[in-house]
Amino acid sequence: MSIIDQIFQAGVVGCGGAGFPTQVKYKGKIEQLIVNGAECEPLLRTDRYLMRVYAHEIVETIAALKAELGIGKCTIGLKEAYSEEIKALSAAIEETGAPVEMHLMPSFYPAGDEQTLVYEITGLVVPPAGIPMLAKQENEPAVARTFRLGVGTKEMKAITQENGMTIQTVETICNGSKIIGVLIQEKRLDEQRELSDRIHFSQQSDERIALALTHMASEGNWLTECIDEAIVMVNHKGIVSFRNTLAKELYQTLGYVEDVLGQPYKNVQLVEDASDTVLEMNGFTIKQATVSGRVLMLRRVPLNTTDMAFAIVIQDESMAMGTGTGAYPQVGGDQRDAPPREK
Repeated sequence: MSIIDQIFQAGVVGCGGAGFPTQVKYKGKIEQLIVNGAECEPLLRTDRYLMRVYAHEIVETIAALKAELGIGKCTIGLKEAYSEEIKALSAAIEETGAPVEMHLMPSFYPAGDEQTLVYEITGLVVPPAGIPMLAKQENEPAVARTFRLGVGTKEMKAITQENGMTIQTVETICNGSKIIGVLIQEKRLDEQRELSDRIHFSQQSDERIALALTHMASEGNWLTECIDEAIVMVNHKGIVSFRNTLAKELYQTLGYVEDVLGQPYKNVQLVEDASDTVLEMNGFTIKQATVSGRVLMLRRVPLNTTDMAFAIVIQDESMAMGTGTGAYPQVGGDQRDAPPREK
């Protein structure tokens, strides 16, 4: 009899109040198994007792589940203050050779909360009222950004569990300097939502833009697809090493046949450095230009990371003034104002 069948026959269910059948949690592909050994409430001692007395049984069962279900990684999450439990589990792991890791967390409340534990160990965010199997950063960019940067996030697109679109505003809940949770306010995204009510990254301060783009450049680019401005990032060699989808579509609209990604920035620069500057302060510059009939506001943001030198945030002001098409069309029309492009 398989372990899953044994769990089913034994009638094992979750103790969180809903009585969720444990064997159901093991159905489907499991990338990582997390065993919650961090007592959520301060006076609870059950998990600590089990880890001290039954350390071998715990790690052997985890190893058996990993082998039977093909689980990629197995982790026991517990507090670093549990010295005796850590010692017992370490000895059991070493003696049995079980492929099990321990993740030690500070003693903060509520370290044993499911959502908190999943984020502490994986960096993934469990959706509101969701379960860990639904935890995906790309679905909850506002929550992921808030945890990563330590600041609240205003109005960012997210995907609900029903695959619908929503707008989230997220505020931090802190215990001292530690973020222990977030408060999420959601508003359904109407398909007829007015342009003025959409998210505009370029309305943020220069410093906040630089901070956010620095994290995006170093930790992946999925978050840039949630921003309603075209973004181009240039490395220290002067090569465009990143652009989001809006930037690609904008350049196509302006007559650039080839993707700007991988090209020298000087070949795809929409505004010359010597052109009129609307505003310049602390290395940040804002320029306005009319290119192919579109009024563009370009903000240059210095990044100075290991990989990136600066970013260009491009806002199509012609859309806001009602002179644009709303969505970028394919290449066509009069391109006489477009800058020269080298092949």
